[in-house]
Amino acid sequence: MLTTVGLAMVVAQVTGLQVSAVADRDHARVGEEVAVTVRATSGEQEPIQFILPSFDGFSLIARTETGEVSRGARPRRSAILELRLRAIRGGQLAIWPIRVQQRFQVVVVPRLIVEVEGDDMATAAGGPMQPKNPEVRRLIARAPPPRRGDVRVATVLSSERAFVGEQVDLATAAWFPRSLLTRLRRPPTLKPPSLEGVWSLPQPANPGVVASRFLEGQWYDLFVSHQVFFPLTAGTVVIPSATLTFVVPEGRQFFSEGKQYELASPPETLTVHSRPLTGDRGSPTARRMRVRYELPSAQAFAGELIEVGVVVEGDGNVALWPEPQVEWPAGVRAYRDQIDEEASVRQGRAGGLKRFHYNLLADSSGPIVLPTTRYAFFDPNLQRFSAATTPSATLPIAPARKAKLHRIRPGLGFVPSAPPLSRLWDLLTPVGGLLLGALPLLWLAGLHLLRRTRGWWDNPADPPAPDLITVVRGLVPTEVMGGSAALEQSLRRRGIPAVLAREVVEAVKARHQERYGSSPTPEPSSEPQRKDTDRNLVARLRQALGLSVVVLVLLAAVGDQAAAQIRTADSLYRSGDVRAALVEYRRQAEASPESTALWYRMGLSAYAIGEDAIAASALLRARRLAPRSPIVQEAWDRLRDSTRGQLQIPNQPVPMTPGEGFAISLGFWLVGWVWILWRGRGRLGRTWMGWGMVGASLVVLGLAIQVKRTNETQGGVLLMDASIRESPHGLSNAVAVGRRLAWVIIADRRGGWRRVRLTTGFEGWVEAEAIAAVPTARR
Repeated sequence: MLTTVGLAMVVAQVTGLQVSAVADRDHARVGEEVAVTVRATSGEQEPIQFILPSFDGFSLIARTETGEVSRGARPRRSAILELRLRAIRGGQLAIWPIRVQQRFQVVVVPRLIVEVEGDDMATAAGGPMQPKNPEVRRLIARAPPPRRGDVRVATVLSSERAFVGEQVDLATAAWFPRSLLTRLRRPPTLKPPSLEGVWSLPQPANPGVVASRFLEGQWYDLFVSHQVFFPLTAGTVVIPSATLTFVVPEGRQFFSEGKQYELASPPETLTVHSRPLTGDRGSPTARRMRVRYELPSAQAFAGELIEVGVVVEGDGNVALWPEPQVEWPAGVRAYRDQIDEEASVRQGRAGGLKRFHYNLLADSSGPIVLPTTRYAFFDPNLQRFSAATTPSATLPIAPARKAKLHRIRPGLGFVPSAPPLSRLWDLLTPVGGLLLGALPLLWLAGLHLLRRTRGWWDNPADPPAPDLITVVRGLVPTEVMGGSAALEQSLRRRGIPAVLAREVVEAVKARHQERYGSSPTPEPSSEPQRKDTDRNLVARLRQALGLSVVVLVLLAAVGDQAAAQIRTADSLYRSGDVRAALVEYRRQAEASPESTALWYRMGLSAYAIGEDAIAASALLRARRLAPRSPIVQEAWDRLRDSTRGQLQIPNQPVPMTPGEGFAISLGFWLVGWVWILWRGRGRLGRTWMGWGMVGASLVVLGLAIQVKRTNETQGGVLLMDASIRESPHGLSNAVAVGRRLAWVIIADRRGGWRRVRLTTGFEGWVEAEAIAAVPTARR
C-alpha cells in the first residue's frame, strides 16, 4: 500500500473565496481509512459553510469543523473541515462533490480520486463488517434493522441464559440514515448500559461506522459498542437502557444552533443459572483448560532458590482463576512468587493464561519428582465439572555450591541457651501456675477450717503408718518384687540412691519374711519400731523421688536438645559452605523453635552471605529467647552496624523472658504469703515485708505480661522494596512503598498476602514472600 500526504490535492478560487482540498492517500484497501482536509479562506466576514454529499464507496467515520477570524488591516475568515472516511468497496472511487458556501458564493471542490484495492464488502443486505471479533460480527447480524428514515438504538445479548462465571457479550447498535449523519457537525454519542453486579472486561472501542445497509433506497450506517461481562451470582441480571445522543443543526450557518435528540433502547434481562451442587465450588467457570509445569533451563542446586512455574490456560475470565493446589514433595519448600496474567481473545472468546511463579528450595541433591496436579473447572458447554491435570515432571538437583560470602564469616563461639527459669516455666501449664499461686490462699482457708473443727487443731490424731510394700509396688513392676537384685536395680532406675535402695530392699525382704515366712509371729513390742522404720523409709523415698523429678526437669530445661543436630550444620559453616549451613539451620530451627543456638547460628549464616532481612528475623528470635546473652547481642550489634541504620526494630521493654518474669513473680508471691501467714500471724507490724513482696510480685507480673505481648506480636522484616496495596491482589492500587529492611507489624493474613502496618503509620497488603517473618513463641 502506498501512503503519502498531499497526493490528491485540488484548489478552487472564486472572487473573495479560496478553497483547497487534500487527501492523505491516493491508494487504500477496503476497510482502511482516508483522511480528507478542506480549507477555505475569504476576505468576507460572513460564516463559511460546508455541504457534504452522500459518499459512494465510503462511510463517514468522523467530521470536524473549525473556524477563526483574523484581525488587522485586512481581516480574513478561515474554516477547516476534516473528514475521516472508511473504504467499503474496491475500485476507483471519487470523493465528490463537496460544496463550500459563503453568503451567495458557492465553490464545488473538484473530485478527489482514490484507488481502493480489495473485495467489495457491501451488499444489498448488509454493509462492511469492520470489527475483527467474530462475536461482534454475529451480534451485529442480529441487531434489529432500522425503520425507514429513523434513527434506532438497541442492545443485543449473545445469549439470554448463562451460568455463573460464563462469558456474556453485549452489543449496543445504533442505526443512522446517512443523509442525516452527513448533516451532523459532531459524531453521535453512544452510551452503553451501565452494568452492576457483574465482572466487566474492558474491550477495545469501535470508533465510527462499522457497518452499512441499503434498505428501501436509502443507506444506513451502524455505530456499535461492545461489552463483555461475567455474572457472579445466580438470578436475573437487568440490562438497563443504552442512550444515543446527537445534535442536528437547524440552519446552514456554522454557528447556527442545533436541536439535541436523545434515544434510549428497551431494557433486556439475562437469566443466570447456578452451577451444579456436586463438584468443587471454588473452581472457575472456563472452557478448554490446560495446566502444565514450566521448569528452569539452567542447572538447579540444593540450597538455592529454583524458579518453577505452573501455567493455567484456557477460555474464561483469567482474573478469577484461583491458584492450583500443588502438593510439593518432601524435602522441598515452596515460596509463592509473583503471578502473571496474559489475557487474549480467540474467536471472540476471552481467555489467556495465568502463570503462578514459585521459588523452590531443595534441602538435598537428587531428582525431585513434581506430582501430577489436578485443576478443576466447570465447563458451561458440557454443563458439568471437569479437571485438567499436569503431566508429572522430574527436576534434577545438583549438590549445593559454596556461597560467595558478602562479609567476613564470624566465628560461632559457644552455643547460647535460654535462661533455665524461662524453660522451667514453659513446662508448666496455666492451670499449674494458677494452682501454685493459689497455694497460700488454700493454706489460709485450710487453717481456718481446722480451727473451726472440734479437737482437730488442739489434739491432732497421728496419721496412720504407710504400708512400705504398697508404696514400693507402686514404683516398680510387680514381677521384680520377689527378687532382691532386680528390685534394687529397678529402684536405682527410678532415681533412688544406692544406700536407700539397699535399705528398702532389706525392709521389703523382712516384711515378706514376716508375712509369708515360717518364723514365729513377731512380738507386739516391736510393732511401733517397724512402723517408724516404714514411715522413715517412705518419707525418704518420696524425698528422693521429688528431688529426682526436679533434677530431670532442670536437665530438660537447661539441656539443649538440638546440640547433636547443630554439629552437622556447624561443620558445613566452618568448611565455608555457608548457604548449605543456612538451609540446615533453618530446617532444624523450624523443628525446634525454642532453641536459641539454632536461631543464633541461622542469623550468623544469613549475615555472612548478605541476607540481612533473614539474619534480622533469626537474631531477633534469639534475642527474645536469651535477652541477656552477650554473644547474641554482639551479633545483633554487628548486623545493625552493617545495615547503616536501615534496620529499625523496637527493643524489648525489659531484658528478661516472660518465663523468668512469671517465675520471679510466683516466687515473690509465695514467699510474701508465707511471711504473712507464718511470721506475722495476722499482726500488721510484722507483715509489711510480706505485703511488699506480694506487691513486687504484681509489678514483675505486669512487666512479664508486657514482654510476652511484645514477643507474640506478629512482625517481620521486608526482604526487598515492596508495594503496599489497598487490597490483597496484584492489580490493586499501591498506597505506599515499604523499603528493604523496614519493620512491619502483621495484622491479618489472607492466602499469600499479609496486612501490615509500617512504622510510618501506613497500612496495606503485601505478599507474604516479601516478608521475613519473626517466629513467635508457642501458645
